[in-house]
Amino acid sequence: MSDSIYTYIKSSVAAHLPDPPDTDFQRGFLAALLVFAEEALGLRMDMPPFAEAQKLCLTATGRINGARRNRQMEELLNRECD
Repeated sequence: MSDSIYTYIKSSVAAHLPDPPDTDFQRGFLAALLVFAEEALGLRMDMPPFAEAQKLCLTATGRINGARRNRQMEELLNRECD
C-alpha cells in the first residue's frame, strides 16, 4: 500500500475526531472512509484513529448510517431476491 494513501485516509479520519460529524452527509463521508480503509486497504479498525471514528458513525441503534453493508448482509439480500 502506498504510504500517501494510508496517510491521506488516516489524516482524513483523524480530522473528524476533534469536531465530530453532525450531519448525515458528514457521517456518511466518514463511514465511507472507514469502509474503504477496512475493505480496500485492509487496515485494522481496532486501532486509532479508526476505532474512535467508528463510534462517531454509529446511530442510536448501533448501526453505521446505511453507508456500510457487510458481505453477509449482501448475501442474505441476494438469497431473498432469488
